[in-house]
Amino acid sequence: MSKSSNQKLKLLYLHKIMMEKTDKKHGLSLPMIQDELKKYGISVNRQALYDDFRALGEFGVDVVKTGSGPKTRYHIMNSEFELAEIKLLIDAVCASKFLTTKKTEELISKLSKVTSNYDEALLKRQVFVSGRIKNMNDSIFETIDVLHRAINLDRRVMFQYFSWNIQKEEELRHDGAVYEVSPWALFWDSDKYYLVAYDFTTREIKHYRVDKMINVNITEKKRKGVTAFEKINKSTYTQKHFGMFGGEAMSVTLECTNNMANVIVDRFGRKIDIIPKDDEHFTVDVDVIMSDKFLAWIIGIGKGVKVIGPKAAVDRMKEIKDRLCEEY
Repeated sequence: MSKSSNQKLKLLYLHKIMMEKTDKKHGLSLPMIQDELKKYGISVNRQALYDDFRALGEFGVDVVKTGSGPKTRYHIMNSEFELAEIKLLIDAVCASKFLTTKKTEELISKLSKVTSNYDEALLKRQVFVSGRIKNMNDSIFETIDVLHRAINLDRRVMFQYFSWNIQKEEELRHDGAVYEVSPWALFWDSDKYYLVAYDFTTREIKHYRVDKMINVNITEKKRKGVTAFEKINKSTYTQKHFGMFGGEAMSVTLECTNNMANVIVDRFGRKIDIIPKDDEHFTVDVDVIMSDKFLAWIIGIGKGVKVIGPKAAVDRMKEIKDRLCEEY
């Protein structure tokens, strides 16, 4: 690259240097900046740098001067993300079972580059990925892209669905049957992505694990089921479906000891009505999709939460109790 070409890129290189090598705690003097620019074949005097700083400021990148005399330093303060925010995003990426180890490491590397070199080194020292249970196939990103395009195009999708067998191999459900549904939304719950779609054969809203979908294709048919989709409460859909298991929607009454209020509010939110029963207990009605997964959640809490209504829910809990007694 010729010297004149490098000069044309001066502002871009200057911005790169300032973003990578300065932050609130670390700055560069003018001679240091000039030395960094020389690495890219760019020579610049002090006055030209002042003009460049003003140009960056007009673009929205504030270069701040601190100190005086030999201790004068120049910093970029307005990073897109605070260090704590980047740490939060990296923690979410690391914790996600939805991502493969390879994709996790790629995303962490990209997120680390959003900040200065100083913070990037700190972030890399604090990240631990190996040994975590992760998804095994990066093709899930292609599936998500296809599903988003189908939603934007108002088209149905066709796919096959699989489960793992005891040989840890993919086994197609329903003998490899092809599913055809109208996709309406992608929901995230418990480290997994779910497609919420309308099944026009049963005329109801269903959901599917995205990482279990293969051979996903967009059809030329327009979607159906907008009325059914609009009826569901998007903000509480995953809250009601414990583990995203299907079942009958119902209001279940729980009797709880007072120390369980924290658990109940954490799960169902602050809008629920907690009704004191006596000095040590309260009752609460929660809207859920009745499933063994929900009742297992109740059992897992241990002493302190009991299903007391409706009768169908109580009977189902008794059935689970009897079955466990027989098996153990």
